Amino acid sequence: MRLEKLISLLKQKESKRLEFKKFRDEISATLFETVCAFLNRDGGEIIIGADDDGKIIGIEESRIDRMMNNIVTMSNNPDIVDPPFILDPHKYEIEGKSIIYLNIPESSQVHRFKGTVYDRSSDGDFKIKEPQRIAAISNRKSGFYSEMRLCPNISFRDLDPETFKGMRNRLRGVNPNHPWLKLSDEDLLVRSGLARRDNAGNLEFFAAAVLLFGTELGIQSILPQFKIDVIVKVNDTDRYDDRKDFRINLIDAYSEIMNFIERYLPDPFFFEDGQRISLRNKIFREAVANIIIHREYFSPFHARIVIKKRTVEFTNPCNPYERGKIDTDNYETHQKNPLISKFFLQLDLVEEVGSGIYNITKYLPFYTKGTAKAEFIDDNIFKTVIPYRLATDDEPEEQKAASEPELIPQESAETTEGVRRVREYISKNYGCKLTEISRDLDIALRSVNRYVQILKLSGVIKYSGSKRYGGYVRVGYIDLSKMNGQDGTIGGTIGGTMNGTIGGVNEPEKQKIAINDTINDTIKQILRLIESDPAITRDQIADTIKISNPTVSRGINKLKQLGIIERVGSKKTGRWVIINKNFGDK
Repeated sequence: MRLEKLISLLKQKESKRLEFKKFRDEISATLFETVCAFLNRDGGEIIIGADDDGKIIGIEESRIDRMMNNIVTMSNNPDIVDPPFILDPHKYEIEGKSIIYLNIPESSQVHRFKGTVYDRSSDGDFKIKEPQRIAAISNRKSGFYSEMRLCPNISFRDLDPETFKGMRNRLRGVNPNHPWLKLSDEDLLVRSGLARRDNAGNLEFFAAAVLLFGTELGIQSILPQFKIDVIVKVNDTDRYDDRKDFRINLIDAYSEIMNFIERYLPDPFFFEDGQRISLRNKIFREAVANIIIHREYFSPFHARIVIKKRTVEFTNPCNPYERGKIDTDNYETHQKNPLISKFFLQLDLVEEVGSGIYNITKYLPFYTKGTAKAEFIDDNIFKTVIPYRLATDDEPEEQKAASEPELIPQESAETTEGVRRVREYISKNYGCKLTEISRDLDIALRSVNRYVQILKLSGVIKYSGSKRYGGYVRVGYIDLSKMNGQDGTIGGTIGGTMNGTIGGVNEPEKQKIAINDTINDTIKQILRLIESDPAITRDQIADTIKISNPTVSRGINKLKQLGIIERVGSKKTGRWVIINKNFGDK
């Protein structure tokens, strides 16, 4: 929430989507009457610490943390809010007084406060007791929110246990005291609204549960058309340079799509509040999250991300509230999948409800170094167009080199030590994953991810191999002239050195970082074949030297990681290039 917007809300009158609460030291039951009313109707915003006219009275400073904790705990308690809808309160200080802000989305479920359904009008909250009126609310929501469709043929075996583990690790990194961490997987699904128990106590799963946690087969059993297609069309605009479609659950898909995008989009140097931040991450994490959480999954159309030469286009089917181009200075947030959105919010994959358009609009001028604007078009196919042209695009090469920013931010002592430990761990554990680093070093996953980004920006590590089987490795400059074996062929031990100042970890002696990876006979054969036929395919290599395709892929990934070869052009029409041919006699 922008502070200026919060101040503007305080100047308004209470309405169908705005409520002031003048609690100063404890939470009253009327808060959750309003919460349920907003959840059941169109959503809304609550400001605690202001009177009915929006005048700030403030919250006692000694009580505010306890009040915020109570809001989270009580909203997650089915005896109070049923089904639970965990809230995310934010503290602000205005005119020297503290207030709490809550953004409540419209929910895809019907919620009760202590057994009673509440609805909302411009006059405030009111009780709904008549069964037909409660049924009308339920029917309205079920007709719009397909994430709430029951999946009768789905069982717990159709959900991926590894996704639950990864989710818990991330949640623990965000909030070690999160109430979901104390629950079993089954209870977590029920408490979060993703599943319910029938009269016999058996679990019944909603579509949102399968989308968030399902195995690939489980998802395909209810949504055979489901996929997210990511295409790169920078050089080969007739076909594509690279392409990957994701048919995995949304939690895993988010991370893999972000990893894919990072390979093709720049990330210019930028400081905010004295800290280096990733503009690419700020902008595209929101765009990727939007294409996931605001999609209509039962549409026959699939979502698509297309990286072009100067823009990235996101398209996804949805149920539009309004049609046409969105005014980024004046828009209302409407969630298409509130349950999925809530989960992403708790995992810190998005900042807050409605943050997507705001963050993209805020950071895009710094990312493009210009006045280019993003476009958001709401229709049956929602379309987002984000430009990524940089100011250096039109500069001569020598000016580009001169203007290239230093990529090493100044970090705190704690971060410096964390970077050092992660660097040493990766050096000793080739191909390790973020979760392994977090577990073995006992560092929060969120912090590990930050340290890894620093090391990647510094050129010290890189991700090698496929997203499923690859991992992080150390890299360096390779002296190919040292690759000669005694027989003049490619072989021997490769030595690599790299000078570095890593996230504030200075190495004044320009310490050499030895790579010491040994090229085996199979990789030598692969390199000879590439040298003799740069257009050779992986299948042809496998057939020629009688090895499996995965073995070929591992060998090629090793050569690419060591800086010996690179791929130029598309997968179908491209070729291999040996970067430095000073590796001995032919």
